[in-house]
Amino acid sequence: MDEHPAAAPQTSSSLVRNWVWLLLGALLLAGLAGFLIGSARSDVMDLEGRAHVGEHVASIESGGWFYGLSESVAWIDAIGTHHEDGWPECLGSVGNTTSVRFGAVTVPSLGIRAVVYVDCSAQ
Repeated sequence: MDEHPAAAPQTSSSLVRNWVWLLLGALLLAGLAGFLIGSARSDVMDLEGRAHVGEHVASIESGGWFYGLSESVAWIDAIGTHHEDGWPECLGSVGNTTSVRFGAVTVPSLGIRAVVYVDCSAQ
């Protein structure tokens, strides 16, 4: 006789929940890796630009470049507290256009400049 009871099959809601947690974990790790790579480099450019906000995305125009930002980024709030990820408060909601200070690095292999933080403390 088998001493181990058969494992109960997972329901579709528990599978979806597991995938959601896996996806959130992957996004968090990617954001953290981007922040660590960007902040450890001495070539982080401190910039100011005009942000155009969409649904958890923003396009920041500065010096003839457009910098894309999505879902989550390291940021500094109005009182100077550092956040490893999340949506910067100073960007506001969908349809908002605002001036913002941010940091970016050049990614030569992709030909882009990536946002590594947003600074809301200057707002």
